[in-house]
Amino acid sequence: MIFLLDEIFRGTNSKDRIIGAKSVISNLNKEWIIGLVSTHDYELCNMKESYPTKIRNFHFTEHYINNEIRFDYTFKRRKVLFQ
Repeated sequence: MIFLLDEIFRGTNSKDRIIGAKSVISNLNKEWIIGLVSTHDYELCNMKESYPTKIRNFHFTEHYINNEIRFDYTFKRRKVLFQ
């Protein structure tokens, strides 16, 4: 199975959103499942510590030109986890 989750539980308060997202991601931790989660919730990046062989953190860079945000859309490994 392949899954793509974009801003999971958007619109939910932060605490409940993170609890729910962690539960969903943990339940998708099966050998036959691969997926991608996009989020602004840095707390989810710390799940790599619980699943070091299954979860990898990536990011891409943004910059501004004439007050407009631009993204490079190039995945880069995120080595530092957030506190």
